[in-house]
Amino acid sequence: MNVIQLRFAEPRKFETLVLDKGKYYVGDICYALGEEIYYKHWGDRFNFDDGLYDVDGKQFAVLSTAWGDGYYTGRNKDKVYTFPVDAGNIGMVDVALLDRSEEYLSTCGAIIEFDSDISFSYDDGVISIRADGVEMNINTGDATDDYEDDWDDEEEDDE
Repeated sequence: MNVIQLRFAEPRKFETLVLDKGKYYVGDICYALGEEIYYKHWGDRFNFDDGLYDVDGKQFAVLSTAWGDGYYTGRNKDKVYTFPVDAGNIGMVDVALLDRSEEYLSTCGAIIEFDSDISFSYDDGVISIRADGVEMNINTGDATDDYEDDWDDEEEDDE
């Protein structure tokens, strides 16, 4: 497996990454990538850096959320998506790299096909996706409290 970083992105700073057209999972990439890509390559080799990556000709990109973990929402035309985040990021992963089924991952984010190159950007807490009529903005500066309450309950159970 050949994994290379095509572009580094400074976390939580204005950034635009451009991905090739294709079908992508959008959401926290911890749900989508297998352990070898996620830990061995992205983690050990690239220190979990934000940016654009190539895995044997298929791409994934990742940008940090403004407030880390939480539930964030995004809207594409009339459809609203919920993005649970456990690893402080929202990314785009080519479906050829998915470690889980598209059906399962659609419950953690969105599966979207793009007919042209994709602009994936971060600006002041808002992660935006734009390509051929698709425009989605995910405000990561506004996590719901429900998620934090879930974590508090889990920590109390561990004691």
